[in-house]
Amino acid sequence: MKILHLGNAYFLESFRQLGHDVKWAGYHRTADIPLSRSLLDARSLLTQLPPHWYPDLIVLGDESTQPLVLGLKLFRCRWSGMRSIRTSMPIGTSTTPRLSM
Repeated sequence: MKILHLGNAYFLESFRQLGHDVKWAGYHRTADIPLSRSLLDARSLLTQLPPHWYPDLIVLGDESTQPLVLGLKLFRCRWSGMRSIRTSMPIGTSTTPRLSM
């Protein structure tokens, strides 16, 4: 399976040991696709992938920051988020309190 691992590479080596073709896009200089600290558009990320390589799955490794890439719906594949070890809030849960009327 072709896996694009965004952010913290929690399962990068495990996926590779299982025989998956994994590309890692992250802030670390050793990432397959090193990212800057600014937001990246999904179309720009597509241009940085190897030719004819398209992910079957995108894994989001929580960076405890804003999303690394905007427009992930452009990728027509499944994606999954991994929450940070340091937090107990699932990805997608708002930390903003709701106002009751």
